[in-house]
Amino acid sequence: MGNKLGCSNPKDPVQKSFDPPEPTEPLPSPGESKPLANQAYVRDHYDIDKKVLGRGQYGEVFRATHKDTSEVFAIKRIVKHKVRRQHILRREMEFLLRANHPNIINVVDLIEDANRLWIVQEFCSGGELFDRIIDHPDGMTEQTAARIVQQVLAGIQHCHDELGVVHRDLKPENILFKTKDADSELVIIDFGLAGEMRPGAMEGKVKIDKNDAHAEHLKTTVGTPYYIAPEVFTKNYGRECDIWSIGVIAYILLCGFPPYSGNDEKEIMQAVRSGRDVAFQEEYWGNISNEAKDFISNLMKRTPSERPSAADALKHPWFTRTDTAPLSLYRTIGPRLEIFNSMNRLKKMAAMVIVDRARNKEIEELKKMFEDIDADGSGAISLDELHVALADRPAQAGLEFDAFFEGIDVAGEEEISYNEFLAAAMCPSVRMEETNIKKAFKYFDKSNTNFITVEDLCEIVGDESTARELIGEADFRHDNKIAYDEFKQMMSMAEHKTLLSGTDFSHEELLELAVDWQTAGDDEKNTSVKTLSDAADIIGFDINQVQMDTGTWTFVTAVQSKTSAEEAGICVLDLLQKLGDTEVGTDGCRSAGEIVDFIRNAVKDNEPIAITVGTLPSHAVYRKVRANTTRRGSGTSRRSIAGGSLRFKVDKDGELRNAAAADK
Repeated sequence: MGNKLGCSNPKDPVQKSFDPPEPTEPLPSPGESKPLANQAYVRDHYDIDKKVLGRGQYGEVFRATHKDTSEVFAIKRIVKHKVRRQHILRREMEFLLRANHPNIINVVDLIEDANRLWIVQEFCSGGELFDRIIDHPDGMTEQTAARIVQQVLAGIQHCHDELGVVHRDLKPENILFKTKDADSELVIIDFGLAGEMRPGAMEGKVKIDKNDAHAEHLKTTVGTPYYIAPEVFTKNYGRECDIWSIGVIAYILLCGFPPYSGNDEKEIMQAVRSGRDVAFQEEYWGNISNEAKDFISNLMKRTPSERPSAADALKHPWFTRTDTAPLSLYRTIGPRLEIFNSMNRLKKMAAMVIVDRARNKEIEELKKMFEDIDADGSGAISLDELHVALADRPAQAGLEFDAFFEGIDVAGEEEISYNEFLAAAMCPSVRMEETNIKKAFKYFDKSNTNFITVEDLCEIVGDESTARELIGEADFRHDNKIAYDEFKQMMSMAEHKTLLSGTDFSHEELLELAVDWQTAGDDEKNTSVKTLSDAADIIGFDINQVQMDTGTWTFVTAVQSKTSAEEAGICVLDLLQKLGDTEVGTDGCRSAGEIVDFIRNAVKDNEPIAITVGTLPSHAVYRKVRANTTRRGSGTSRRSIAGGSLRFKVDKDGELRNAAAADK
């Protein structure tokens, strides 16, 4: 007897574990997206103050106002050749594009050309936490300190539990207030030393390699080690090091000085590593509550495994004693819903399979949240109910609210079911656990071939065209099937927020931009093109990116005027097949026209489907376009450029099905 998604009940005999076969060839890395905007975009969309707010080793920071919305942002202009270790900067940007939490600095745009990188982020005018500590040399009130620490913990919980990221450099200088108000919200900044936890359980150790930025930071002892956890010096540590740092910050907030000190950095380091437990001298701590001291002592346990997680620390009685308001629902699960909204359809389907098999206390907590949001007790969450529950969702969080709601309503029933809510709100680390990925893969492998095939997905969604589109969401080898390592990579890939530059273009403009033909110059005329990969360089599209976003088949919907493509007599390319490194001809071909003729002849008997090809800048923008074409009340078809018509739910027999078929 199966339960919701056809999986066995806990009392049924345990099935043989799934042991995926070793891949016969290495898994290719997904192609990188090309930036859509450049310096002209910055000039056209922002009024940038001439006054420099700050200067660093690599560039300058300016205050800027968006010309259309009048929103104020901070823009960092970085000269790329000055950045000695660009991979560290790239990694920091990668983390910030994944972060979507009110207490993490919000990067709203990345704009790049050959020489410069512009980072557009929220403007914080309230100064550093360090400055407020200086203004309170004898410490802050417990109420003020608790409110600050709560927000830092909330941001770090998002990093640890949703992103698998350890900050590793938490200190008052890296905490900014959004305004100068005494009760201003704060954000955590500077992820330059952040690291990822090793694959697997989120409780794993931080990955350390020879290029690790934090290892160099420790070796050169940049700054002072007041906030560094003792185990970090051994280079064998996990997310608990952030918890220690928050304990140090809380200590300083309450008494005005650090728990470990010395005459120089060497003495401070020795004091931190001494093994001495944190002390609370009566002279300075006599009027501070036992709950506060217990809170700090727990966060600064010498044994890392004895420290609470950020989520558990937020439940400490100190916050109750200080009458600190509980975190809002959006701060608790909002970021998880944003992540789910950005996921592709196959990954959402896998999430629904996984949550049905989850057996942990988190499900009970999510059930209580669901019941609280479902104000009328109907057993489903309406658009209005979710809007009320997430009233503090920031305007810059991503998609507009109706599109955000629709991304969670995977069955397309204009309400969110309990199963959909659980799939969207469960901790992302649950989806990334190896055992759960294996369970989901085995569920989709209906034919028991150790691959997910078009036929397998046809059994679920009901039609071959949609099944092929789903295959394309994880078919990184381009062989029309999904091996376990491909499925695992899809499940482990991070979701990125939608950038402003991706929302400033209409559906039609993005489709036109997606065809990025390059005018062949003198140098290109002598280029021998023997493969479709070579052809992509001349024509101007990224076949790796197209394969990632759209699957096996693509076609071009428009051609820009006054380009080599137009000159070759091409109005619209009917279809492009992923030919990989298939040779174009023994002698190659040299013009865009010849390349296009070859592609047309190769695929002339195949039926096109509505998917674009070209240089869409990122998955987030791609999903934004898709969401815009399916927004309620827009008058547009539910079929989007990515085949977004697929809606799925659990049918009456407990199987995952196309929603249209499940209702029959």
